[in-house]
Amino acid sequence: MARHKSKLTRALNLKPHAYTFFRHLTAPLPISRHLLGFYPDIAPLPDRIDRISESVDYRIRLVDPAYKPALEVLAVHNWDIVRPHIQHRDPFLVRRFVGIVRDVIVPGHTLTPVDPQGWRQIGFELSGRSNWNFAHPGPSIFSSRRIAEPAIVVPPFWNYWHLFLEHLLPLIQAARLRAWGDETLKVITKSKRPPLIDAVIDGLREEGVNLSVVEVGPREHLQIDRLLVAVNQCPNLERIYGLAEAIPTARRVFTAAYRPRPQRESVGPRLYISRRGTKLRQIANEDEVVAGLKRLGFAVLQSKWDNHPEQLAAFSGAEVVVGVHGAGMTNIIFSSPGTKVLEMFPNNHRKTSMLHLSAEHDLSHQPFFGSDEGHNQTFTVDVPRLLERVESLLR
Repeated sequence: MARHKSKLTRALNLKPHAYTFFRHLTAPLPISRHLLGFYPDIAPLPDRIDRISESVDYRIRLVDPAYKPALEVLAVHNWDIVRPHIQHRDPFLVRRFVGIVRDVIVPGHTLTPVDPQGWRQIGFELSGRSNWNFAHPGPSIFSSRRIAEPAIVVPPFWNYWHLFLEHLLPLIQAARLRAWGDETLKVITKSKRPPLIDAVIDGLREEGVNLSVVEVGPREHLQIDRLLVAVNQCPNLERIYGLAEAIPTARRVFTAAYRPRPQRESVGPRLYISRRGTKLRQIANEDEVVAGLKRLGFAVLQSKWDNHPEQLAAFSGAEVVVGVHGAGMTNIIFSSPGTKVLEMFPNNHRKTSMLHLSAEHDLSHQPFFGSDEGHNQTFTVDVPRLLERVESLLR
C-alpha cells in the first residue's frame, strides 16, 4: 500500500495521471482501447459459459459469534481491503466459482482476461474501474496467438498470499473437480515467475493432471476459445479464502513436486517467522525478540521463494507459531488443528486475514500489538510483554 511512501513520492507518481489520461483519450471510441491494449473497465462474467463445475456461496467461520471479541479488537485501526465494486456485500460470504467462459482475449503485457464484446476486463462479480497496474497501454495486438484448448491465466504475482490463495489453490480446486475434463489445460503465465507456479504445475502432473505451460511475451495477444475461471470472491479481500477442503490435495501436490529434493523435517514445535529482508513492516528491535524466543526454544524461519519445502515442514510440525502480520504467515493453513498462532501488528495497522485462516482450520489465534508504525511500517515490540504472552501460550 502507498501509505509508507512520502508525500513527495506520491505526488511524483505519474501512473494515476497516465491512467486517467488514457481512459479519457479512449472513451469516445472504445475500439481504440483494443488498438492500444488498454482496458480500464471491469465487468462481471459474460454469459458465454459452457460449463460450470462449482458455484457455491460459502459462509466463512468468522461469522460464528465466538470470533466476535477478536473481530472487535482487530476492528480498531483496521486496514482490511474492502472492495466497493463487488456485487454482494456480505463480508462473511465467499462466492466460489469454477467454470469455462468462451471467446476471451488476454493481452500479454498485463495478463488480464478481456471480453472482446465491449473491451472490458472480466471480473467475476466485479464491476468498475481498474488501475495502471492491470490496465496500461501495450502494443500486443500485432502478435496474436489462438489457443483452442481450455486455458487458465496465472499471473506471476510476487506475493505469496495473493498468488497461492487467489490463483493456485483455486487451480488445485478446479483440478479436484476435473473442471476441464480429460483435455490438456494450458496454463498461461510469463517466463519470469515465482517458482511456486512451477511447483504446483509439476505436482499436479505427478497427480495425473494434464497440464502444459504457455509463456506469453509482453507484446503478444492471445485469443482463447475456452477460458477456465477459478475464483473466490468476498467484499473483504482479506477473507477470500474458502477452500479448506482443497488443502489435503495441495499437500499431496507439494509432496509430489518436492519429492526429488531431500526430505525436510520439522524444525520443532515452536516456530518464529521473521520478516527480515522485506521492504515493509519489520520489527525494529527484532534481535531482542529473536533472542528472547530462542531462550524459549523457538526456531527462526525466514520465508523465501526458494525454501517453500522447509516452510511447509515447519508449519506442519509447529504447535506454536509467532510472527508479524504478512504473507509469510499464510502457511498456517498447513498447520494442525489446535496450533496456537500469535500474530504481531503495529498498533495502528490491523487486519483480519490470519484470524480468518485460523478460524477455517481450527487454530487458536491471538493478536499482539506493538508501537505505532513508522517509516516503511516499521514498529517496535515490548519484548518482556511479548515473552510473557508467549509463555502463557506454552503453558
